[in-house]
Amino acid sequence: MAIERDMKLLTASDVAALCEVDLKTIHNWVDRGCIPHFRTPGRHLRFQAVDVASFLREWGYAIPRKFYAQIAQTVIVIGGKEAETVVTRAAGQSASIRSVEDLYEVAIRVGAEPTSAIVVDGAVLQSNLEVFERVVGAVKRAFQIPVLVLGEDHANIAERADVLFVPMGDSKMLRAALTGDVDDPAQIEEGILPSPPQRRKPRRGRKPNF
Repeated sequence: MAIERDMKLLTASDVAALCEVDLKTIHNWVDRGCIPHFRTPGRHLRFQAVDVASFLREWGYAIPRKFYAQIAQTVIVIGGKEAETVVTRAAGQSASIRSVEDLYEVAIRVGAEPTSAIVVDGAVLQSNLEVFERVVGAVKRAFQIPVLVLGEDHANIAERADVLFVPMGDSKMLRAALTGDVDDPAQIEEGILPSPPQRRKPRRGRKPNF
């Protein structure tokens, strides 16, 4: 079951929904120290998103896209120093920047740590268009995270590949795209925002055997 509100703090019911178990099971896991937690002044259970994410990964549960985005702190950059500098300036202190050598390395890096966005220098895209579409398609199907391209859409692939094009020097627009705050209808119409992802049924994970 998807949780559609802010997920920095979760209730016991939220965690039960994510794991597809009843509340009694969550309380048993808490009592046995399986998952970090704290209690409000009213003695209600609360869980930090990062702690729940670690628990989900450890026990093989799927991490919902909205939840994944909340815990992701890494932006992957494919391109030269200019692209890295532009992304670093736009992201500020909100994320770690990881530069990779080529498109194939992206899939490995995304699978290794929660990633909030992938930013590609337009020059890389132009010279590897077929590889770009193949890799981006695979990454978006698996993780459903935004892919941004610095430059102009000369090949008309924004809609086909479901990516966002941002002018190289527009730090304000890039920052908005990285944080998901781009909501101007004109920008949406121009392809600044990707289409909403299709919902997928989460994979059932194994439960702690206690």
